[in-house]
Parts: sequence; structure tokens; C-alpha cells
Amino acid sequence: MSLIYRSFFSFFVCVLVVLSFAVHFVIDVTILRFRKSRCADNYWLGALFLEWTFRLCGLKLIVKGLEYIPKSGPVIIVCNHQSILDILIHQMTCPRQITFIFKRELFKVPLLGHAMKIQQHIPVDRQNRKTAIETLTSLEPPLSRGLLMVFFAEGTRTSDGQLQPFKRGAFQLAVRTGATVVPCLIEGAFQILPKHRLLASPGEVCLQFAPPIAVVKLEEDDDEIRLAAKALQKQCEDDVVAMAGCPT
Repeated sequence: MSLIYRSFFSFFVCVLVVLSFAVHFVIDVTILRFRKSRCADNYWLGALFLEWTFRLCGLKLIVKGLEYIPKSGPVIIVCNHQSILDILIHQMTCPRQITFIFKRELFKVPLLGHAMKIQQHIPVDRQNRKTAIETLTSLEPPLSRGLLMVFFAEGTRTSDGQLQPFKRGAFQLAVRTGATVVPCLIEGAFQILPKHRLLASPGEVCLQFAPPIAVVKLEEDDDEIRLAAKALQKQCEDDVVAMAGCPT
């Protein structure tokens, strides 16, 4: 695909995204701010705008296995991370409101930061390991009360399109809270907008969920929690690799 075509396509996408966020912001500060359900209304309005933007850009999205996401209760979706588009795709498709953990710098971005604060996403200082661990620990009570969270278990976007080893934080949180874990695979987003590339390309993304993994809540023994989290991590990695059709 030529550089000129990708440049025009990327410019078109940027214009649509900025307009979408701008209209979303105006509706929030003029109408939604007076509603008791502002957080949820802001979230679902944003999901609707994202879906329209995706369609207008000619990007195709295939979703499989939504029936595997529990309709209630604490849930952790564990997914690979191919592109910055992954976050938008999850918000567009998930039947329940998602809570994400974002690096705190994103909360300072105009329009985007406003929406993230209203939707009550969680900021984390990724440069400070101690603070990051404290943030995960603080999530245990609200998650136990029934949040649905998405964790990109590789920790950051893949730089080559290949699946990277999963980190253990999401699985330790699941074991400490008893949250159901749903493995998830995204394919195609890397080809549209990979890490370290500014120009996007049209394409197709497939989002696929695997059957949920029931988790037994553990609280006291740190060694027992660590072993259970490691076993859960291995099972989740195997499920994602199987969906990707990769050799184990």
C-alpha cells in the first residue's frame, strides 16, 4: 500500500476521531453532567461514537465468543496487546462496561483525559513499581463487588506482532478476588496500526473470547496465591495460543 494512500487514510481517521471526541465532550458537559448515570451514559455514548468512526473508516470487525463473558460479577478479561486500537475495540464490543488501567499521562490528554476521568478508569504510574503494585492492590475491593476489567497481560503492545509472555499481575488479582478470567485474542490490529508507526492502514480485526476460567478466591497464604496465579497464567496463555493457532 502506497505511502500517499496511507497518509490520506490516516488523516481521515484522525479527523473522524477528533470530531467524535469533540462531539462526545460537548454532549457530556451540556447534557450528561446533570444525570445521575453520567459515568455509564458517557461510556456507552463513547462506545457508540467509536463504532460509527470504525465503520466510516471502512475498518471491519469480527467478534466471536461474546457469550463467554459473564453477565454479572467480577470478571477479568486477559488479552494480548497488538495496537492502541485494542482499547477502542473492547469498548465498542463488550456487552458490559469496562474499567481499564491507563498510564497516568493519558489523563492529561485533552478530550480523551476528560472521558477517562468521567468513566472512572484507573491511572497508574508505570515507572514506579511500588506505586503500580499499590494500584493493583487497591482494585481488590471494587473488583470483588462486580467490576469487569480488561488486562493486556503482555504489559505493553507487541513490537513485532508476536505474542509475548504474560505478566502475572492480572492473575494474582483474580486469585485474590475470585474474579472469573476470560481469555481473549485480538488479531489484525497490528497490521492496521502497529507500535511505533504513525500511519494507519485499512484492514480487518478479529476479537475472539474463550470459555471463562473459574477462579477460587485465596486470601492468606502468599505462596499458595503465587502458585495458583502461575497455574492460571499458564492456562490462560495456552488458551490464547490455541485461539491464535500457534504451536505450544
